[in-house]
Amino acid sequence: MILTGTGDSSAKEIVKTQPMKFAAMEALYEGQTQAPLVAFGILNGSDLDQQLDEDSQADFLMKIEIPSMLSVLAHNDPNSYVAGIKDHIMGNEEQGIMSYFEKIERGYHAQQKLLAFKEAQKTDPNGEEFLSLKAEFKDPEFVNNYMRYFGYGSFYDDDPEQLKKNAFTMVPPISMTFYAFHIMVMLGGYFLVFFAVFLFLVLRNQLHNKVWLLWAAVWTIPLGFIASEAGWIVAEVGRQPWVIQDLMPVMKGVSNIDTVSVLITFILFALVFIGLFIAEISIMVKQIKIGPKKKEDPSNV
Repeated sequence: MILTGTGDSSAKEIVKTQPMKFAAMEALYEGQTQAPLVAFGILNGSDLDQQLDEDSQADFLMKIEIPSMLSVLAHNDPNSYVAGIKDHIMGNEEQGIMSYFEKIERGYHAQQKLLAFKEAQKTDPNGEEFLSLKAEFKDPEFVNNYMRYFGYGSFYDDDPEQLKKNAFTMVPPISMTFYAFHIMVMLGGYFLVFFAVFLFLVLRNQLHNKVWLLWAAVWTIPLGFIASEAGWIVAEVGRQPWVIQDLMPVMKGVSNIDTVSVLITFILFALVFIGLFIAEISIMVKQIKIGPKKKEDPSNV
């Protein structure tokens, strides 16, 4: 029940800080007011460029919606506007949403300024150019309008077609994010209902008669792990392509480590965990063979 509350607050935080992830979670291509929440849906599996070029939104083969619920989830207002994937890529001036292309231009400008700053620092750290660039990087207007989009500059290209492709690569895998999010939410709802049923039967002292429900509880255990992993998929896949949102893309966050070092580390970790697994199994088998201790019969004392 606590996780349900944190899930609601997390969704609102994602809308502010990772809006593209939020749109991908609901496969929302077209932004809209009174946006419905997809309770269940099957995506049509078409490519992103096809979806963006289509006038009508035929992104689902079938879906069950809850009217205005996505707007409530995002802004606590059923009439609020929820931005879609198209809004973030192409921009939406009416809603004050800057396009990816504009962000890429601004990020590239910030990167060029940083290169000039480093070059000026090497050439003459006390020169006029260096001091001017240093002051510019301290200017709040430059920071808010350019540096905040620094990571987008890594997707810049002089070729318009390649630039368009680069912008599309900044959209996370929609199908995986959508299905993982809905699996997590549906399992969370199931857990709440299951808990309520159990609590009701316990209070009425009727749980011991419901053997099928006790077995259902056993089979529910792995569902908790599945829900947790689905949540991690949403978190890690949905944030792509960012290591640090808007500042560092994944392609710039790669460590310069050779494959041999990675292989050795993997083997060492594998050996350690295999050793721990063998030790745990050995201890369990030993204790099973010993068996439970017999209680003394009070009449023999």
